[in-house]
Formats: sequence, structure tokens, C-alpha cells
Amino acid sequence: MTFYDDATGERVELSVATFANWVAKTANLLQDELSVEPGDRVALLLPAHWQTAVWLLACASVGAVADVAGDPAAADVVVSGPDPESLSAARGCSGPRVALALRPLGGGFRSRRRASPITRSRCRGRGTGSCRTGGWIRRSPR
Repeated sequence: MTFYDDATGERVELSVATFANWVAKTANLLQDELSVEPGDRVALLLPAHWQTAVWLLACASVGAVADVAGDPAAADVVVSGPDPESLSAARGCSGPRVALALRPLGGGFRSRRRASPITRSRCRGRGTGSCRTGGWIRRSPR
């Protein structure tokens, strides 16, 4: 799979094995961290991006209903992109929310101001790979 982003010039090439690995890891995140069960609704507030395809297939693999550009208020879990509109809309979900930076090589969110660091104590024993902070889950690259 090759993904081109004309706006940023980003180009990502993924082998079948790498793409399948991303889907499997995301499916595990859905089940283990977000407690998604078959039939749960997952609103995907994401642009056309290779990571959107990963989330669609991960939802299918755990039996969740992926709702592209769906209503966050009706969803059990919401996954949003980094743009302010989708982040704001995602707040309508009463369940877990995941925000994706959608940047190459696991880069963080683009911001004019620095975010406060997430400390291990705020991660409640989860390590720094996945931390719940104020209802949001921030994922760091592995």
C-alpha cells in the first residue's frame, strides 16, 4: 500500500505484513484499552489517510461497527484526527476518545504551544505507551 498526501508531500509505503501488523495492534488497542466489544459503535472522524483504513479494518476484526464521519454522541468510542473541528466534535462522545496526530514516523501533534509532559504517575501504571489524560488517550510511538 502506498499513501500520498498532496498537501504535505508525505509518502508512506506499507508492505502487506506491516499493514496487517498495524491492523492487529489497533484491534488489540480497541479491545484491551478501550473495551470495545462486538456491536459497539466506533465513530471515525478521520480524513482520507492510510491510518483510516487501519482503523476500519481493526473495527471489522473485533466486530465493532465503524461509522465514518459518524455522530460522536451516538458512538461508544470516537477516533478523531488532529484538526480542531474533529477534536471539538469528538467531545460529544461520553465514552473513550482517541486523537491521532496522522504524522509520519509517529510525530506528535502540531501545536503553537508546548503540551505539558505526561508523567508515569499520570499514566496509572500503564507505562508511557498509552496514557489516559482527561478522557483522551494519547498514544506515543513504539
